[in-house]
Order: sequence, then C-alpha cells, then structure tokens
Amino acid sequence: MRDGLRSWCRQCVALYNRDWRREWARSTYAGRGAECGQCGELLPPARGRKYITQICRTCAPDVRFRSLVKRYGVDKQMFEAMYFDQDGKCAITSCVREAKAIDHDHLTGRVRGLLCQGCNIAIGFLESAQWMADAAEYLVTPADLAALLEASRAS
Repeated sequence: MRDGLRSWCRQCVALYNRDWRREWARSTYAGRGAECGQCGELLPPARGRKYITQICRTCAPDVRFRSLVKRYGVDKQMFEAMYFDQDGKCAITSCVREAKAIDHDHLTGRVRGLLCQGCNIAIGFLESAQWMADAAEYLVTPADLAALLEASRAS
C-alpha cells in the first residue's frame, strides 16, 4: 500500500530486495564450488542457502563428526585411525571401556587420544588446579562431614 512518500509499498520493496539478493548470489557464485576444508574434495553448490557447507559428507557424515571437525579438526577417517590404533579401548591402560570421547589439552587444543566418557570427564577435572585443591581439602577434613551427619540426625 502506497503512503505517498514512497513509490513502492514495504512488502514490494522487501520482495524486490529478496529476489535481487538471490539473483546476485546466483550470478556471483555460479560455477564455483567450494572445497572441503579437510580433504579438498570439491563440494556441490548449496541450493537455497546463503552459506556453503565447508565439510564434505565423506569427512563428516553426520552432526557428531561435523562437531568434531569444527572443535578439534578430527574428521571420520582420523577418528577411526585413532580408534583402531587403540583397539577401540580407552587410552588409559587400567580402563577397559570403549573409547568414544576425544581427549584434548585445554590450553593448546592439541588432541591427545581417545578416552571413555568417564575417564574424559575425570581428566577434565584433574586439569583444573582449583578443583584439585578443593578436592584435596575436602579429603583432608572428613570430620566436618561426620559433624554434619550428626547434626542432621539430632534435629
């Protein structure tokens, strides 16, 4: 609907701008496929999306592997290689569970290996110096816990 100040109504301007942007993107990116960031395979151009996916389906067949590539730079082939190097077991030798989690150094971001979920969580706590100090303090003073239990029984 015209308001006397513009030659086109708001809806027409919005439609025109949307169509113009789509046509501009088609003409600008026509024939140019992106390459996979991991393996270099040529990716097909995206349809109806503004951004092109930068990881091919071979390197990251599902959402989990896309997340691993984004966070740690580990694609499916790298994950499988580490998994088979460790015989599918946790990298901590005393643990016999299946390795499903990627362990990495929080300071450098370097991937160290595959761990089971429990060991990965435990190592995350062990890397925190403040948490270690708090846990050590808690273990040294068990009398406080006994006092709390007695107080709760008395009331």
